[in-house]
This record gives sequence, structure tokens and C-alpha cells, in this order.
Amino acid sequence: KGWAVADGVFGSDVTSALRTELASLAPSMQHNSTVLVHPASGTSLLPKLAINEAELRDPATCAAAPLCSALQEDATLRVMLSLFLPGLRLESQAIKAQHNTGGCFPIHTDSDFGVDGRCITAIAYLNPGWQPWQGGELRLYPWPSEAVDIAPLNDRLVLFSSKTMLHRVLPSRAADRYCFTMWLSEGRSQARPPTPLQPEVGTSEEAWRRLVHPSLRKHAARWWLRDEWAASLEQAHPPSPARDALLEGFWGELGIIERVVKPLVDRAQPPGPPVTEWL
Repeated sequence: KGWAVADGVFGSDVTSALRTELASLAPSMQHNSTVLVHPASGTSLLPKLAINEAELRDPATCAAAPLCSALQEDATLRVMLSLFLPGLRLESQAIKAQHNTGGCFPIHTDSDFGVDGRCITAIAYLNPGWQPWQGGELRLYPWPSEAVDIAPLNDRLVLFSSKTMLHRVLPSRAADRYCFTMWLSEGRSQARPPTPLQPEVGTSEEAWRRLVHPSLRKHAARWWLRDEWAASLEQAHPPSPARDALLEGFWGELGIIERVVKPLVDRAQPPGPPVTEWL
């Protein structure tokens, strides 16, 4: 399916201790921002609403969160994933702690082929007593399959591909929402690019295979999910000229994407081929 969910991973005592550590880090966490790339002028930051986080890098942060730091050094998960997922050779991992007081994330992937070595994203939720009215669900987009919502239940671990699984966090209405993300990575020399896109063939099956190929799938999904994608960008950032420019750029790029994707979508009649090979 392209993702996995495991409940009761740490147990109630460890989960409570992890939440306490994240709460102690919360006052010193940094505000999360979307990085905007400008071809002519470099990059800028567009702040998200009510999202704060801390990376376990400097000694002071690690000392304030010893259990999180121990998990960052524990190789159990990456060794087991390397054993059970043929072709993966995970060599390192890093944890980012997060405290939300509302807010949400737009649709995105955590990495991409050629960007860095991140392969697997693992999110651990630390929210005792979570109720549906509080929101903050993780929504996965294994496109062209239907989206899947996963509740941020206490002591739940969700794993998916860092490079190919589009996802977002729905708006949260909880006063506090805690989780941490662990990224498991291959060495840069180990990372394998996807197979080249094959010459186009005029069948429905080939149209689907082109649409779900890693070089095109994110663009196809962006066009298919365009209204929800734009809404996720708007919900995640406060009103500002920078947000207006972001949305204007989104729709401008979508016009270019449409010229490539729309003919393939018109040709690709359901049912499509299995797509889990890319997820």
C-alpha cells in the first residue's frame, strides 16, 4: 500500500516520558517555515501557522531530551527495515521534535530523488485522549489511489516513503499536539535514481505507467489534486503578500503541467496498473 501503521510501539510509560521531553523543549523550538525558491533571487521563508519544532543536533537540545536522543542513536528500526525491504541499505537517521498549537501542513513529500538520502519517514504520535474533533490527522495521497486519513493516536507510528508519498497534516484544533519525525536515510552513493521513462505507447496502460512514473507522478498528482493542494497551501500559511505570490506561482506552474498531464489523463482509462512499486 505504500505505508504502514503500528500501534502500541513504545508503551504508555515511554510514550508519556517522550511527551514530557517534547513539552520541555517546546519553549525553545523554532517556528516552521516553507522555503520558497526564487530563480532570480535565491530563497526566502514563508512562516507556517502554529508549527514549532526542534532538531536533535546541538548538545543542549539532546541533554534536555535524553530519551529522544537515545532513540535517534538506536539502530533497531533502520536495521529491521533494511532486512525486510530488499534493496534498502539504511545507514543513518535523524529526529525532529514537533509541537503544534493548531496549524497544519500543505501537501508535500519530504524529499525527492537526487535531493538527499532520506528514504523512509516515521512519525510517532504522542497525543493521549485524542478525539476526532481535534483534527490534525495525517492525510496520505498514494495517487492515483484514494487519499487515506490516519488519526494521530497516542503511541502510533506511521511509516511511508520520504521521496514518493505525498502527504499533509489536516488543520488541528487541539491546544497541544506532539509528535516526532524520524527520517531514515541511505548514503548518497547508495541512492538509486528511478528507471528512465520509456518511450510513449498509445495504450491506456502505458498512459497510466507514464503518469505514475517518479519523474511525472508528483506533477500529475498536483494537477489532479489542484484545488485541494491550493487550499492546503492557503490553510497552512497566514495571509500575506508572500502567500499570495506562492499561490499565484502554484497556478502558473499548473498551467504548464496541464499541457503535459491532461492528454495522458484523458487517455488513461480506469482501472490503472498497480502503483505500489513507486510508493
